[in-house]
Amino acid sequence: MIPIAVFIYTYLNIEEIDRQIETQVFQINYLTITLLVTLPLFFNLSALSNNIQPLKIVIVGIVFILLAIVDVWIPRTLIPVIQHLKSSLETIGLFLLVIAVLIYYGDIFGYTIF
Repeated sequence: MIPIAVFIYTYLNIEEIDRQIETQVFQINYLTITLLVTLPLFFNLSALSNNIQPLKIVIVGIVFILLAIVDVWIPRTLIPVIQHLKSSLETIGLFLLVIAVLIYYGDIFGYTIF
């Protein structure tokens, strides 16, 4: 539903889009790509654990990272807002992934973090 809403919003703002905005929207975020490539390894590790909590946290973290990937075409004046929003979503996702790793290894080595 979110991509459809973003598409409609983008379509309504198409008159204000120029080449500079297009190049800024299509910049690659290497942190997001790296996390999406390396996280399946963590899913494999989570399958070996009896605790399902880290897996739930990883899924929520991935959702935040995927939301940061959605491109929003907006007027030039709102570009900093979207860049900060994407950065915030990535930071929240990364924080959740770190928490999940700490919980997972805490279970393996027998200590509690929270």
